[in-house]
Order: sequence, then C-alpha cells, then structure tokens
Amino acid sequence: MIDHSKHYYDWLCEEINLDDSLYDMLIFELYSIDFEWLIPLDSDRAYDGIVLREGFYNSRGIDNPTNDKPCSVLEVLICLAQRFNFLLDDDDRGDRTRLWFWEMIENLGLMKFSNAYLDKPYGRRLDKLNDIHAICDTWMKREFDYTGKGSPFPLDDPNEDQRKADLVSQMNQYVLEKHMYEDELL
Repeated sequence: MIDHSKHYYDWLCEEINLDDSLYDMLIFELYSIDFEWLIPLDSDRAYDGIVLREGFYNSRGIDNPTNDKPCSVLEVLICLAQRFNFLLDDDDRGDRTRLWFWEMIENLGLMKFSNAYLDKPYGRRLDKLNDIHAICDTWMKREFDYTGKGSPFPLDDPNEDQRKADLVSQMNQYVLEKHMYEDELL
C-alpha cells in the first residue's frame, strides 16, 4: 500500500525548497505541531491549511488519509507564504513563496534549529525540540511582544498591539512596513 501522506509531506517540503541536509528535522517538527488560534479570524488560516491539503489529494485523485488530522503549523506557514507571495506578486521575480516562508521562519527565531544544531550532543535533542514547540506556543498563544517580535510578522513601528491582530492583518502591516517600497527586494 502506498503511503500518500508521505507524498503529501514531500510535496510540502518541495513547496518551501527544503534542503534535507539542513532543516528536515525542524520542518518535520512543524508538521507535527497542530495549529491553534485565539483570534477567531485565524481559524480561517487553519482552514487554508486544510484546503491546501485537500487540493493536493484532489489533484492526484486519491483519498486523503489525513482527513482527521488538524492543520499543522507547517501548513499554516506555507499558506501564509503563498498569501505573502500573492500580495507581493512580481512577474519578473516569479514565485517567491519559498522566500517568504523562510523569512517567517527567521522572524519566529527558528532558523537556528538546523539538523546540525538539533543532532548535537546526543541526549539534548529533546530539549531542543521542546524549544521549537515553545516558540510555536508563544506565537499561537499570542505571548509575543506588542510589536510582533516572536511572531512571523514583527514590526518596528506597529499601529496596534500585534497580539490582538489576526494573522492576515499582521501580514498586511508587515508587508507595508518591510516590503512595500523596496524596489530592490531580493
């Protein structure tokens, strides 16, 4: 029997241009963490992740073996990156979903969790995986800074408490502050 959920996970990794030798442990951990929300509008982000998953299976004409699995943090971040790409669409630069995904990973403080970091020394890996969960919990429970530091969308000069803004509003403010007027953006 073919494990279609493995194909889906591999496809998610392709969407973000995952280099297995660098971050596959982090990405798998993000896939294992269920996305939770406190702001009602953020339930739509979980729905986006489910739609992403269903789109994958429907496009291949196969039944979704993960029907009952809640949306993961990884799926939400990929969907946010796709939305980010749509907001900053630039035909000359092509699809930059991967770029936006990794920018959010950096903003969350997750870039240090490379395979090399997670693998050494033996016996401390569980603590480091717990650190990944703690960072995701801080974000999802909205225990990050007023400015959004500790979330995917930190601002230098927010016009409101980012802990009270839904993810799309946070993203829109982030785009306006960080990327809207950059002609040389990457």
